[in-house]
Amino acid sequence: MLDLAGIPLRSADRSEEMPLILAGGPCAYNPEPLSPFIDAFFVGDGEEAIGEIIEAVKQSRGKNRTRRETLRALAELEGVYVPAFYEASYASDGAFTGIAPIVEGVAPVVQARILQTLSPEHYPEKPIVPLIDVSHDHLSIEIMRGCSRGCRFCSAGMMYRPVRERPVSEITAQAEASLAATGLDGLSLLSLSTSDYSDVATLVDKLNDRFAAQRVAISLPSLRPDAFSVGLAEAVSRVRKSGLTFAPEAGTQRLRDVINKNVTEDDLLGAAKIAYEKGWNLIKLYFMIGLPTETYEDLDGIVDLVGKVARIARGNGGKSLNVSISPFSPKPNTPFQWDPQDTLSSLGDKCRYLSKHISRKSVHLRWRDPEVTGIETLLARGDRRIGRVLYRAWEKGAKFDEWSEHFNFERWTSALDESGIALEDELGPRRIGHALPWEIIQSGIRSDFLLREREKAARAEVTPDCRTGDCSGCGIRDLGFDRKFVKEHSTAENAEDAEKQKIRERSTTSAPSAVKSAAGGGDTSPTESRYGRRQKKRRSAPA
Repeated sequence: MLDLAGIPLRSADRSEEMPLILAGGPCAYNPEPLSPFIDAFFVGDGEEAIGEIIEAVKQSRGKNRTRRETLRALAELEGVYVPAFYEASYASDGAFTGIAPIVEGVAPVVQARILQTLSPEHYPEKPIVPLIDVSHDHLSIEIMRGCSRGCRFCSAGMMYRPVRERPVSEITAQAEASLAATGLDGLSLLSLSTSDYSDVATLVDKLNDRFAAQRVAISLPSLRPDAFSVGLAEAVSRVRKSGLTFAPEAGTQRLRDVINKNVTEDDLLGAAKIAYEKGWNLIKLYFMIGLPTETYEDLDGIVDLVGKVARIARGNGGKSLNVSISPFSPKPNTPFQWDPQDTLSSLGDKCRYLSKHISRKSVHLRWRDPEVTGIETLLARGDRRIGRVLYRAWEKGAKFDEWSEHFNFERWTSALDESGIALEDELGPRRIGHALPWEIIQSGIRSDFLLREREKAARAEVTPDCRTGDCSGCGIRDLGFDRKFVKEHSTAENAEDAEKQKIRERSTTSAPSAVKSAAGGGDTSPTESRYGRRQKKRRSAPA
């Protein structure tokens, strides 16, 4: 985009009359790889900050300030990081040793902006409607921000803490205005874990009561199997059924405990049974490979679990199952930020192993290219030197590499070689206690919390959701947020109706024994249900 606009790619090459290039979003939590190209990053929730940024630029233009003076004014705002005001340092062996300010008065560490509440004025009632057909041709409304589940691989779940819910009344009012303004016939309720919204049943019922006659379909794109009930299934399928995606992430309970994915096999099989029986023709399952401590027994667990869900699908009229496999990529601000990515050759072997052993009866299997994941990890955890690699790769033609048909791994390996950087080193482990590039940004999550979670992962010990259990000490409370904040600031409207809905769901939910029978399993003791069945003898690993 910069090149097409005639703007020099490197910020240092831009003249006074050039526009300022700002960037934000989740990737800004490690801004260093893009630092050579971006004048200023904004990190965190931007709804309030955008007005402050515009005002700062407006005042600078009115006072004829220089480009540098304008950036200095922006650097005064909470959440703004100006790379030119900081310098990275390296040891004699090339190891990254830290980032420090080189301009007096700028913050030594930039604090990400975190909103106290999700105000209705931050959500336009008349969103722009595309003039062409698009993939997601529906209205999307954010109902909640943040997640307290604590999955140890998930950067979004850590960065977007604390959980903040919007009141049911505000969501329904926005839906009313936006659907009337756009004419769309689909409504997607967005969050990191939509089924964790505390009043989800009441919300879906209200939206259905208002819009079902207009044939507006309600969809919940991010569902946890343990929160998918008969009542919720019936509510979201009143008009038409969109796809359902469940993410068990790992094939065995041991590995799900390692990553703190507090979902059991019974949860998944029960959710699949409910969905297929309530008329869904397709379910998608999402797994990761290459997770810390993974063995081939965990891959066998994926094979077995997929087989059980596929049998439920075939037992309900030959319905379909899509299975997506993605290599694990260690991300900043997570307990696994210090861990290596599995080698590309090992990930390739595991993809082939799963492809060989997963039955294709009613199952469509696809996986993400491990080489793409390698570049993803390179950009996610890199320091400022990776900007050289990115520039060289772009020069060689890397422009639409997220699209598989345009990805060319050789471009990247060539760019790495010319930049004097070894991909194996970048994908390897990070030394605990040593500087990390993303530590210039304070997300609100404490490093000692991440280390404690990493140690618990090694013991396969879970951490409960802090919205329902004890505070886990992640650091958000140090910024003035209480873990009960969400309950105090979300509107539990029509509490009586919500309670009736819960009673209705409990009375109509299928018995666990029926789920086990449909899955082809027998009775399970409480201990076995929690930790999973004994793993079978491992199939032979690829030579």
